[in-house]
This record gives sequence, structure tokens and C-alpha cells, in this order.
Amino acid sequence: MIKLLKKLSDLSYNEKKLLFQALSVSLITYCVISIFPMKWYQKKLLGRQVRGTESHLYKVSTDENEIKQVAKAVRRCSKYAPWNTKCLVQAITAKNLLRKYNIGSMLVLGVAKLNSSDLSAHAWLKVGDKIITGKKGMQRFTEVSKFI
Repeated sequence: MIKLLKKLSDLSYNEKKLLFQALSVSLITYCVISIFPMKWYQKKLLGRQVRGTESHLYKVSTDENEIKQVAKAVRRCSKYAPWNTKCLVQAITAKNLLRKYNIGSMLVLGVAKLNSSDLSAHAWLKVGDKIITGKKGMQRFTEVSKFI
């Protein structure tokens, strides 16, 4: 606990602020997706679903610094949050934080076949060609839905 407090005290004001925002959004996201079916929160949390040919419609920012800061805050949040912050929670959290900076992103949902009867799902967030969250293992998954 003392190590954690020391690490947090070493953060700048802006890093602390962004971490607090990430923790807040992550907790709300976790609660919503744990309680409600996806069709109830899909438009509000995931965004508008697009087809493959429409995926170019979202605004891509060139502000690398803000994008990196949001990605770092979401990673920190996932490390310290006592609730489950798996890929979907991380992607939605990052998407909402980027939206505050007016940075467009695309949330992608994918599936992979584990064996003859089991599927695995994964979510990741992209800004342009860069993967912001969910990069680890995403190559195994086939994209099934995209949201901007």
C-alpha cells in the first residue's frame, strides 16, 4: 500500500486527474456491463456501429501526447482498480476519455474459436492504425463489429 501511495504521489497533477477520470469511468462501465444486456448500453457506451466500408468516417486525431496519456491512464487504472477491468471495460473507458478530448476512436469486437464448441471474445480500441487498448493477443480474433 505504501508503494502504491508513493507511485501515485510521484504523478503530475494532470496524470492524477486523468487516472481519477479513468477509475471513475471504468467503475461505471464495469457496473453497467455487469448489470445490463449489451443492447441497452450499446449506443451510449460503444458508439454507432459501422460496417467495414464506413470505418473511415471517424475523425482521427494527430495529438499523440493526449492519446498516449489516455492509454497510460487506462493501463494504470487496470493495474490498481479492485474491480474487473478486462478488455471491454478498458476499451470503453479509453473511448470515453478520448471523446472528452474530441479524439475519434473505433472500438472493435472480435471472436476466436477455442475448440469445436467454445468461442472467446475480445475488444480493442483503435485510433487510426494504432491500437490503444487490447493489443495483446488480438491477432487471434476475427473482427465481428466496429463502433465509432
